[in-house]
Amino acid sequence: MIRRGALVRRPLLAAAVLALSVAACSAPTAGSPPPASTRTGAPEPGPAALRRLADGLDLAPRTRQVLHEAESALVRECMAEKGFASFHEPLSLEAARATEENRTRELSGDDVDRARREAFGAARPQTRATDTGRREAAYLATLSPARRDAWVRALHGDPAQRMVEVEVPGVGTLRAPTDGCFASARTGLYGDYEKWVRADAFVTSRYLPVNEAVRKEPAYVRATQRWSACMRANGHHFADPAAAARSAGATGNGPAAVRLAVSSAVCDRQTGRSRTHRELFRRQTLQWVREHHAEALDFTVLNRQAAGRATALTTAR
Repeated sequence: MIRRGALVRRPLLAAAVLALSVAACSAPTAGSPPPASTRTGAPEPGPAALRRLADGLDLAPRTRQVLHEAESALVRECMAEKGFASFHEPLSLEAARATEENRTRELSGDDVDRARREAFGAARPQTRATDTGRREAAYLATLSPARRDAWVRALHGDPAQRMVEVEVPGVGTLRAPTDGCFASARTGLYGDYEKWVRADAFVTSRYLPVNEAVRKEPAYVRATQRWSACMRANGHHFADPAAAARSAGATGNGPAAVRLAVSSAVCDRQTGRSRTHRELFRRQTLQWVREHHAEALDFTVLNRQAAGRATALTTAR
């Protein structure tokens, strides 16, 4: 049975700033805990288990949607028990798919058809405009200043509460509240809330260290140089696709941007740049899982359990 009570992955509009907060690229604090794999002394999984863990780090769009809606329902119930209304933005399957596609977009720079459709732009799901923000603002306007403060405390807990702090190597310190309806709801979904916060912080931040490692690989450097030479042969002078995308940014998805994006994708396909990138990304992700297999395993197990609870919750309503 789901205990009531915490924070949605894509939180309410007014609450978004109080999700996990990141001290970006901050230096690790003295005495900060080592990675869970070191702390627990857990044996490293074999190659097949590492591959399974790596494959499970990206949640399916449907799973993201179910978890989002279940968390939102638990927050709404918790707030109602405290005498308040709450609001959340629905997460469509299309939006969940677009989020995942944009996260790994740079791995598919050889997609010529997408370049013709979108130039260098991010995937944008066609979603109807919602009035969630307006409804929340209108509701808060009916509350006295004291009640508005109480509403915020009900969502996020007392400002003096103990925070969960997670030091992610190469990323910074991430913090999450332990009090309030957001924390209560996540506890209800994920069970071991603090373990989930740590696992989620590591897994969702992994793209930075993984991509940094990829960019240092000689094979990646050579593939990018081949792409740049191909582009020069076509009259475009860019060191890498990111520079081309920045150059096209001012024109959006106009004809010039589309032509440049298509030229980039064609050169990418001819030189094998993205194919090389995907291979190295996969290899470096496996290395990341090897170094942080305890967090990867916790993320996989806790999200699988939460998805079961969320499905039971939504089915019962």
